[in-house]
Amino acid sequence: MKNNSGHKPVLLKETIEALHIESQAQYIDATLGSGGHSVEIIKRGGQLFAIEDDKTMLEIARKKLSTACPIPTKSGFYKLIHDNFKNIASIAKKYDIHPMGILFDLGISTIHYSEIKRGFTFGDESQPLDMRLNPDREEVKASDLLNVLRQDQLKDLFLLGMSESEARFLAKRIVKGREIKKFETVKDLLEIIPPRQTSDKIHPATRAFMALRMAVNNELDNLEIALPDAFEILEPGGVLVVITFHSGEEKVVRNVLGKEDQEVRPSPEEIRDNPASRSAKMKIFVKDGSRKQT
Repeated sequence: MKNNSGHKPVLLKETIEALHIESQAQYIDATLGSGGHSVEIIKRGGQLFAIEDDKTMLEIARKKLSTACPIPTKSGFYKLIHDNFKNIASIAKKYDIHPMGILFDLGISTIHYSEIKRGFTFGDESQPLDMRLNPDREEVKASDLLNVLRQDQLKDLFLLGMSESEARFLAKRIVKGREIKKFETVKDLLEIIPPRQTSDKIHPATRAFMALRMAVNNELDNLEIALPDAFEILEPGGVLVVITFHSGEEKVVRNVLGKEDQEVRPSPEEIRDNPASRSAKMKIFVKDGSRKQT
């Protein structure tokens, strides 16, 4: 595995400030990734329980944390948990966690695009159309969905990232294309995605691949399960931080938790230094008597 120091956690300073880390208080990083946010929580003395569904990412984070925050340490305690954040309630019960703060940094790491060969990006046409974050748990690959779903089901899938007309058009092309050849690799899907128009800033494949990944991993369904449980297990006065990158994620957050107490967006300087942060929105929810608990 390559050196992953190039990955930059989004809204790092703002996230740590929002969580108000207290020494020896318990925190959950529900989306560990490569561990960027977790390192800072531990360094400030937090007792951290970090959840990650992708075994490869879990090992990357384990190495990073063992170097940055060796145990035993005066800084803080941490435990890494290989699981899906939809199970956050049972995880909290198992490990007797009473968190003062919980973080969800949604989407996937840039490492998935650059180093993990499961077809998350269209930059390497030879990769298999897999897109599973946890191949040991999830049985259905991206190629399976493309090869078996009906045209109307495919349209609904691509609505996660595309307009209705775009989703309908792509679904039709997929059904027609698989009559000739089954989908197996990134190249197979790229061949039927219409080329980018000159005026478009975003490649059409970007939205298609994102929607397909979200469907393969049931990302929005899992989020809908996890958020009310996360808010429920927070201690009074605790803070829930959710970083979204997509309107579908925002919709789930708003439907489940209502309007946030505060929203923070990346500064122009962060967007310049880390373009991946440009669509990020950090929503902060405080558990107190003024908010109806789910």
